[in-house]
Amino acid sequence: MGSTWDALRRAAKKRSESAAAQHGAFEQLVEDIAALRVAVHSLEDRVELELGGLSDDLRQAIAKTDDLAASRGRSGEERLFHRLGWLTEASARGERRLNAIAAVVGFTSLLVLFRC
Repeated sequence: MGSTWDALRRAAKKRSESAAAQHGAFEQLVEDIAALRVAVHSLEDRVELELGGLSDDLRQAIAKTDDLAASRGRSGEERLFHRLGWLTEASARGERRLNAIAAVVGFTSLLVLFRC
């Protein structure tokens, strides 16, 4: 009977050690899950910050593109105004030349008429 009693005590001791090991593993699992939650929240915060930064960068890039497009549009308008100004000046110079030629022709005509 002594060996049976010893076997029962060893079995009870193994069960209690096994239960303690399971309890320890369960506590370790709970700690790991808590640490994992902290890590996930940290990653969520990082991702949120990165997305916010990318969103800001995207808004700035869109604003710069709009400004560049507007600037190019204004640049085209300015070039057109300059060309129109040059054409106006060239037209005015041509008109002055024609007026000078007409004046010379008129003056010459008057000289020819009065000479007769």
